[in-house]
Amino acid sequence: SHALENANTTCFEQLERLSITTSTDNDGLDFFTITPDPWVSGGLRFGCVGKDENYQCNRSCFPFDTTTPDWSDKLYLTMLAKVEGDMTDSCKPTITMTGGGWPRLTSTAIQLEDSYVNAGQLTSYEWRRVFIPLEDFKTSEWDLSSMYAIYFQTCGTGHSGAQPTYQIASLAVTNNVYDVVPIPDSAAPSVPTEAYWSVWENIEDSHALENANTTCFEQLERLSITTSTDNDGLDFFTITPDPWVSGGLRFGCVGKDENYQCNRSCFPFDTTTPDWS
Repeated sequence: SHALENANTTCFEQLERLSITTSTDNDGLDFFTITPDPWVSGGLRFGCVGKDENYQCNRSCFPFDTTTPDWSDKLYLTMLAKVEGDMTDSCKPTITMTGGGWPRLTSTAIQLEDSYVNAGQLTSYEWRRVFIPLEDFKTSEWDLSSMYAIYFQTCGTGHSGAQPTYQIASLAVTNNVYDVVPIPDSAAPSVPTEAYWSVWENIEDSHALENANTTCFEQLERLSITTSTDNDGLDFFTITPDPWVSGGLRFGCVGKDENYQCNRSCFPFDTTTPDWS
């Protein structure tokens, strides 16, 4: 109940401006979502967030006992995370922490990648463990005592694409060591250097996406099948079946002339019917 209330009492920083939300996924995992704008980062506050007329703390966050947390003797920060947005070399998911009294001090900025993240990087489609030694946040000016907040950083006004959207679950400070899966030798399987024939290569293929009578896609119009290109230049198609119909890709002859001779075919386009035996 402390986590998401009004802007005066919430434990979230920039709750209203950034429309921070909390939710539960299909597996019952609770998480919060923060999307910074080009000017402001969002975060989560610690310790005292309200005082009475005698300047005594009467409202606090993480912990809720009105004390200010001291992480100077703790070992690790860990969480489960997803991220989406237009990531570039100059825009990567990044976190910082602030505290140390007034004026507040800022930690070293940590990019959520490489040895800090399972498989070396965050994705939008699966939870990955983030595990950061707190020593890496410390600076010569601040040892992480008197914590104020953790921030999920904006990429700033110089970033022309979508800002990162952070989904965060199971955020904790721990002295327990978690295994982080190292970066794989290759992020994607290699493409064979030799192929017998290509099933589907790119969206420039004039046979691939036309009208419902000539397309190589099954249920093109009903399922609104699309083709597109990702940020790495990889062409792909998207099929979302409905509850009654599946979508797919046809092979061989898909049209005949008045003499019942094939005059239209798909994958391969030589009017033969493929044999994968």
